[in-house]
Amino acid sequence: FQRRWFFQIGGLDVSELDADVEIKKTIRREPNTCTLTVYNLSESSRSSIGDRPFLQVKAGYSTQDPIPTLFSGETRKIEHSINGLESTTVLEARDSGREYRTGRISRSYGPRTAVDRVLFDAIDAMGVGQGNVATQTIRLSNGATVFADGYVAHGAAHRVVNDILRGAGYRWSVQNGAIQVLRRGRPLQATAVELKASSGLLGSPSQGDRGIVTAVALLQPGLEPGRRINLQSQTVTGGYEVRSVVYRGSTYSDSWEAELELRPES
Repeated sequence: FQRRWFFQIGGLDVSELDADVEIKKTIRREPNTCTLTVYNLSESSRSSIGDRPFLQVKAGYSTQDPIPTLFSGETRKIEHSINGLESTTVLEARDSGREYRTGRISRSYGPRTAVDRVLFDAIDAMGVGQGNVATQTIRLSNGATVFADGYVAHGAAHRVVNDILRGAGYRWSVQNGAIQVLRRGRPLQATAVELKASSGLLGSPSQGDRGIVTAVALLQPGLEPGRRINLQSQTVTGGYEVRSVVYRGSTYSDSWEAELELRPES
C-alpha cells in the first residue's frame, strides 16, 4: 500500500524501527492522546529521550508529500522494558502542553477590549496554538466583538477559553497542539470527504442509537474530528460529522486503519 510514516521523539527520529501507534482524537475539549510503542531502541537512545519529550507522528502514503501530521504533543509517561536482547519503549502523550490543565490567567481588561484579545491571551496561557480561531470573528451572544465594560480573566485559562467560546456559540477542542473551533451544529469545512469502498472504507458500517455510525477505513489523515464525511456503503449512506477517530498503525504488520464514530449532519 506504499505506506509512509515518521516518528520523532524529541530530536530522535525512530522511523526506521518497528513500532505500533494508537492515536485517539475527539471533538471534546479533553486533550487527544497517543501511545507509541517502539521496539529495540538502543540503550543510548533510551537514555537520550528525557522526561517529557515532544512527540510527533506523521503517517500516510507515498503519494502524499509532505507526510501528513497525525499527532504532535507532549509525552506524559515513558516506560522501558527489557526481555533478553529485545527492548520495548512505550510512550504516552497528549496533544497539548502541560499548561492545559494547570495554566492560569489573571488579567483585567479595560472597556471596549476586543473579545479576540482576551481569548488569545487565555489560549496562550493554556500553552496551545491559536489554530483556526485566528480565522474567525468571535462575537458575543449580543453580536458584540468587544467587552463594552471590560473583562476580568482570572483562574484556569481553559475555563476562560470555554466561557468565551461557548458564549459565542462555538464548540472547541485541541487538535495537534492547537485550538480548533466549530460553530454549533456546523462541521469544520464545507466540502465533505468521500468515504466508500474505493476510497478506503473497510467492511460495513454499523448504526446505533441516535443514528450514531461506527465505521472503519484505511488510515488517512482527512478523517479528523469535526470533518464532514459523505459515507457511501450498502448498509449506511449519507452525510455525517466525525465525532471521534482512533488511528491504529504498525510498521511491521497489516494494522493501518481508522475507526470512526460519526453522527448525522444536523
